[in-house]
Amino acid sequence: MRKSAYSVILNWTFVYGHPKQEELLGVAQTVIGNGALWLMMAAPFLIRLIGKRNLLIWCNLANVVLLALLYPFYDNIWIVIVIFYINNFVAVLGNIYNPGIQADMKDYQQYITGERIDGMFGVVGMIGTVLGFGTGLAVPYL
Repeated sequence: MRKSAYSVILNWTFVYGHPKQEELLGVAQTVIGNGALWLMMAAPFLIRLIGKRNLLIWCNLANVVLLALLYPFYDNIWIVIVIFYINNFVAVLGNIYNPGIQADMKDYQQYITGERIDGMFGVVGMIGTVLGFGTGLAVPYL
């Protein structure tokens, strides 16, 4: 979700904020996408170093800070590209630690109750999707 919101903001920035530099959009997307490689290689070490839960907290805080930094620097397209490049690190880490955190939650729930309720996580995900529709209106508004 975070990654898709940033992609939309990046496109809007080039199309509406900097229409004379629109030809740089492909270059920016290539450079930003390349940032994923480095964190995919470093993710196992980071997970061992600070743990999945702490990495989740750090990534969420970093995402908020990076999104907030876009507002004062929207005029400078190069700073915007750097912010998106750094945010790609955060998004990639989320793709790596999220399945591990979900597995840990299911295992712990089974340990405590003796029952495995994997199907219930799907229902909670559906509720989250409905909430996401509502909160998804905030990004275009801002």
